Amino acid sequence: MLLNPQLNINHIKENIALDKQLENNIVIEDLLLWNENAWVDFYEAGTVGSSAVWMPDNEKVVKKQAVRIDDWVKDNGITKLDFIKMDIEGAEIEAMIGCVETIKNLKPNFAIASYHIVD
Repeated sequence: MLLNPQLNINHIKENIALDKQLENNIVIEDLLLWNENAWVDFYEAGTVGSSAVWMPDNEKVVKKQAVRIDDWVKDNGITKLDFIKMDIEGAEIEAMIGCVETIKNLKPNFAIASYHIVD
Protein backbone atom coordinates (compact mmCIF):
# COMPACT_ATOMS: atom_id res chain seq x y z
CA MET A 1 0.00 0.00 0.00
CA LEU A 2 1.33 3.43 -0.90
CA LEU A 3 1.59 5.64 2.18
CA ASN A 4 -0.51 8.78 1.85
CA PRO A 5 -0.22 10.87 5.03
CA GLN A 6 -2.74 13.38 3.66
CA LEU A 7 -5.44 10.79 2.94
CA ASN A 8 -7.97 11.99 5.52
CA ILE A 9 -7.36 15.67 4.78
CA ASN A 10 -7.82 15.02 1.07
CA HIS A 11 -11.15 13.27 1.75
CA ILE A 12 -12.34 16.22 3.84
CA LYS A 13 -11.39 18.66 1.06
CA GLU A 14 -13.28 16.55 -1.49
CA ASN A 15 -16.37 16.58 0.71
CA ILE A 16 -16.15 20.34 1.28
CA ALA A 17 -15.92 20.88 -2.48
CA LEU A 18 -19.35 19.22 -2.86
CA ASP A 19 -20.99 22.20 -1.12
CA LYS A 20 -19.46 25.59 -1.96
CA GLN A 21 -21.20 27.17 1.05
CA LEU A 22 -18.90 25.16 3.32
CA GLU A 23 -15.63 26.50 1.90
CA ASN A 24 -15.61 29.60 4.12
CA ASN A 25 -16.91 27.79 7.20
CA ILE A 26 -14.41 24.96 7.55
CA VAL A 27 -10.73 25.31 8.36
CA ILE A 28 -8.50 22.24 8.29
CA GLU A 29 -5.56 22.29 10.68
CA ASP A 30 -3.06 19.46 10.48
CA LEU A 31 -2.52 19.24 14.25
CA LEU A 32 -2.79 16.56 16.91
CA LEU A 33 -4.80 17.12 20.08
CA TRP A 34 -2.76 16.39 23.18
CA ASN A 35 -2.14 17.34 26.83
CA GLU A 36 0.69 19.74 25.97
CA ASN A 37 1.93 21.81 23.05
CA ALA A 38 4.78 19.71 21.71
CA TRP A 39 6.15 17.77 18.81
CA VAL A 40 5.18 14.13 19.37
CA ASP A 41 5.92 10.84 17.67
CA PHE A 42 3.03 9.89 15.41
CA TYR A 43 2.41 6.64 13.53
CA GLU A 44 1.30 7.93 10.15
CA ALA A 45 -0.39 4.93 8.58
CA GLY A 46 -1.97 6.92 5.77
CA THR A 47 -5.33 5.59 6.89
CA VAL A 48 -7.78 6.17 9.72
CA GLY A 49 -5.51 3.97 11.88
CA SER A 50 -2.89 6.68 12.39
CA SER A 51 -2.01 7.18 16.06
CA ALA A 52 0.22 8.91 18.59
CA VAL A 53 -0.25 6.16 21.19
CA TRP A 54 0.02 2.94 19.15
CA MET A 55 3.15 2.45 17.01
CA PRO A 56 3.21 -0.93 15.27
CA ASP A 57 5.74 0.09 12.60
CA ASN A 58 8.62 2.41 13.55
CA GLU A 59 9.36 3.13 9.88
CA LYS A 60 6.13 5.14 9.62
CA VAL A 61 6.68 7.25 12.76
CA VAL A 62 7.01 10.98 12.13
CA LYS A 63 7.06 14.07 14.36
CA LYS A 64 3.78 16.01 14.35
CA GLN A 65 2.75 19.21 16.10
CA ALA A 66 0.39 18.59 19.00
CA VAL A 67 -1.66 21.27 20.76
CA ARG A 68 -3.76 21.60 23.87
CA ILE A 69 -7.38 22.43 23.01
CA ASP A 70 -7.26 25.13 25.71
CA ASP A 71 -4.39 26.90 23.94
CA TRP A 72 -5.90 26.45 20.47
CA VAL A 73 -9.18 27.98 21.68
CA LYS A 74 -7.33 30.93 23.24
CA ASP A 75 -5.00 31.47 20.26
CA ASN A 76 -7.94 31.48 17.83
CA GLY A 77 -10.17 33.75 19.90
CA ILE A 78 -12.90 31.13 20.18
CA THR A 79 -15.71 32.44 22.42
CA LYS A 80 -18.35 29.84 21.59
CA LEU A 81 -17.80 26.12 21.18
CA ASP A 82 -20.90 23.93 21.11
CA PHE A 83 -19.59 20.49 20.28
CA ILE A 84 -16.35 18.48 20.24
CA LYS A 85 -16.22 15.04 18.61
CA MET A 86 -13.19 12.86 19.27
CA ASP A 87 -12.23 9.54 17.76
CA ILE A 88 -8.48 9.98 17.88
CA GLU A 89 -7.21 6.42 18.20
CA GLY A 90 -6.51 6.28 21.93
CA ALA A 91 -5.37 9.88 22.50
CA GLU A 92 -8.76 10.96 23.86
CA ILE A 93 -7.60 11.05 27.49
CA GLU A 94 -4.57 13.20 26.65
CA ALA A 95 -6.74 15.56 24.59
CA MET A 96 -9.25 15.90 27.46
CA ILE A 97 -6.45 16.77 29.90
CA GLY A 98 -5.57 19.63 27.53
CA CYS A 99 -9.20 20.80 27.44
CA VAL A 100 -10.05 21.51 31.11
CA GLU A 101 -10.34 25.31 30.83
CA THR A 102 -12.37 25.04 27.63
CA ILE A 103 -14.81 22.72 29.38
CA LYS A 104 -15.11 25.09 32.36
CA ASN A 105 -15.50 28.26 30.29
CA LEU A 106 -17.35 27.23 27.12
CA LYS A 107 -19.17 24.08 28.29
CA PRO A 108 -19.16 22.19 24.98
CA ASN A 109 -21.05 18.93 24.48
CA PHE A 110 -18.92 15.91 23.60
CA ALA A 111 -19.03 12.72 21.58
CA ILE A 112 -15.93 10.71 22.47
CA ALA A 113 -14.92 7.28 21.21
CA SER A 114 -14.23 5.22 24.31
CA TYR A 115 -13.39 1.81 22.91
CA HIS A 116 -9.64 2.36 22.42
CA ILE A 117 -7.57 0.31 24.85
CA VAL A 118 -4.26 1.92 25.76
CA ASP A 119 -2.03 0.36 28.43
